[in-house]
Amino acid sequence: EFSNSPKTLTQSAVPLTALLLLSINTLVWGLNWPIQKIALSALDPWTLRTLTAGIGGLGMLLIAVFSSQSLAIPRNRIGLLILNGLLTTTGAQMLSAYGVYLINPGRASILMFTFPMWAMLLSAVLLRAHITLWQGLGVALGMGGILLLLVPDLNSVGSSPLGSALLILASISWAAGSVLTQRYSWGMPTLVLTGWQSTIGSIPIVIIAVITQPLISPLSISLDVGLALLFAVFCSSLFGMWAWFKVLTLSPAHVASVGLLAVPIVGLFTSTLLLGDPLLWNELVALVLVCGSIAIVLVLPAPAADPHQGFLPEAG
Repeated sequence: EFSNSPKTLTQSAVPLTALLLLSINTLVWGLNWPIQKIALSALDPWTLRTLTAGIGGLGMLLIAVFSSQSLAIPRNRIGLLILNGLLTTTGAQMLSAYGVYLINPGRASILMFTFPMWAMLLSAVLLRAHITLWQGLGVALGMGGILLLLVPDLNSVGSSPLGSALLILASISWAAGSVLTQRYSWGMPTLVLTGWQSTIGSIPIVIIAVITQPLISPLSISLDVGLALLFAVFCSSLFGMWAWFKVLTLSPAHVASVGLLAVPIVGLFTSTLLLGDPLLWNELVALVLVCGSIAIVLVLPAPAADPHQGFLPEAG
């Protein structure tokens, strides 16, 4: 079941490829939060996720075919792949879509990106990860920045408990799927694995959308909504999902998660530029905390790995 070359969770040498993909994905997913608001102004959450998750998943599988990669799923991984698709696509994406629908998208991104905390806890329990003092401090700084962003809006969060609860559940579902991705050797290229996860997870979404939502004519979609959909499908969903799961094959889940703590920061700044949302002092302080968090976890060296601790199998 496991790779013969285990990757320990205390390794600090995160590959340059992983750092580059994390950086690009941070910008793409951060920008996607205000863009989702534009798309949801004309589409319901089920239709939006049908287009993003469904087309994104099929697009990745199509790219894999043209890259001469086999789409075969190992028989002993079918059940796990279905579970992973339900966690990372059906659960996380639908819960977050309804969360954004109910509360402000900038603050929704803050709640969604509490998932590094859940990823760290789940890694410690399920992967027997040894969380170092530096990694714990890095997560604490990052979460402190997130909480600082949330403080001025505690009243608004409290006024919409359902939206807040949905986003926290989405965060836990995403973290669980990310940890599950690392728990097993899948016997598939990252592109194929991610494509199947998105495609399988989108099946319940498409079925419910077809049954419950009216058909929307493409001619009725405005230019700004159309551009928002194109970005959400090809940049955020297709590229973003592939890049995220590729990073998970190169670095521990809780390390990769901390790298994405900057997404809500980007979301807030782009919301200011695109939607005119005000930029507050606490957001600037949070930016410093999150950058410090990323520097501690991804740059500063960690202690030597304990050969008797749990390890992380390669997923690709």
